[in-house]
Amino acid sequence: MYQEWCAVCHGEDGRGRPPEPRVKTVPMDFTDCRLTTAETDADWSLVTTHGGTAAGRSSEMPGFEMLPASAIREVLRHVRSFCADGRWPNGNLNFPRSLIAVKAFPENEVIVGIGMSRGRETNPRGHLDVSYATRIGRRGQFEITLPAHTVRFVGRRTTGIGDIALEGKYVLRDVAQRGAIVSAGLEARFPTGSARWQFGEGTAEFEPFLAVGVARGDWFFQGDIRALVPVTRFPGEPVHYTAFSVSALRPLTIWPTAWTFGLGATGVDGSLSIAPEFLKGLTRTGSLSVGGGVEIPIRPVQPALYGTTRWSTYLLWDYMEPLRARP
Repeated sequence: MYQEWCAVCHGEDGRGRPPEPRVKTVPMDFTDCRLTTAETDADWSLVTTHGGTAAGRSSEMPGFEMLPASAIREVLRHVRSFCADGRWPNGNLNFPRSLIAVKAFPENEVIVGIGMSRGRETNPRGHLDVSYATRIGRRGQFEITLPAHTVRFVGRRTTGIGDIALEGKYVLRDVAQRGAIVSAGLEARFPTGSARWQFGEGTAEFEPFLAVGVARGDWFFQGDIRALVPVTRFPGEPVHYTAFSVSALRPLTIWPTAWTFGLGATGVDGSLSIAPEFLKGLTRTGSLSVGGGVEIPIRPVQPALYGTTRWSTYLLWDYMEPLRARP
């Protein structure tokens, strides 16, 4: 099937440069593992079935709606075989981003998050987080997060930066046939934020973590567990810090602009919050999406105090994808 319908444009070797080009748009090089392994079968199937315009790509890519789903799966299996390096994680493990749980799959993305926190015993405060993540090699990722906070107290508003964070992550194991991926990482936070105004912890902190993702049918389950290790401990603070986050997400369709809804839970040292969340694609190319949710305290860290409710929303830019759809 590939030789009959695809090779005329994509080339017999999958590099997108046949001896006699038939299209003006240069097709994707299927041998470039960096590009092809990041895509899910759902993305490939959408374009193969409905044509390039279904995902904001070239209209010169035709749709093959006459083919049964089984035939398209066989073609996609052959297309994936052009990436000869099996050490790249399979794109089917690139799950939707969760509001609270760490994603195990390494990504190239920029995230701008805005949120507000409020509780019975705390003053309303807002925060802005800007994160930049880039893949390193086949299985690694580096990320930097720059936070800013603002709080109003006794008629006065105070604004400042928070604790800058650096994070490294590496895929330990990925099994596409079982829909499972496991990564390990380390996040380092530096005391750049004011501890007086609770913009920071007042000390450097290291957070080793383990992140897991599992797909079951149309559902994506993700979770992480981490240890919080501050360099300096202050009087009255617990000796051990452990934190966890889990989430379950389900996209409503396979289209890039689909809605995704889910529910998560997170906690630190015995506290517990639940977090209903959503994700919505904004562009047909899949480059921009918006998400958000609210963390609702169920069991605060100190039972005598009321918990803090946090509302958050974010804009995600997958900068490896085209920003605009082709005309």
